[in-house]
Amino acid sequence: MKPLLIIYFSGVGNTKTVAENMKNFAKNKILSEIYSIENLPDNFTINNYSAVILGTPTYHSEPAKPLIKFHETLLKAT
Repeated sequence: MKPLLIIYFSGVGNTKTVAENMKNFAKNKILSEIYSIENLPDNFTINNYSAVILGTPTYHSEPAKPLIKFHETLLKAT
């Protein structure tokens, strides 16, 4: 079974805390991995995961720009 992936961008640390809490909850149910978008492994590919959760703070009711750029990169790769 492929693991669950949690990817986040956290400006001041709140989104990181939520992502870590989600991983702690999920680890008892399924395998999960967690990465900040700034620290993805070199061999990263979205195809290695069964599901992906994206976490981001909001700025003026919009997702953070680094996560928007990351999401656009994922869409181009698929």
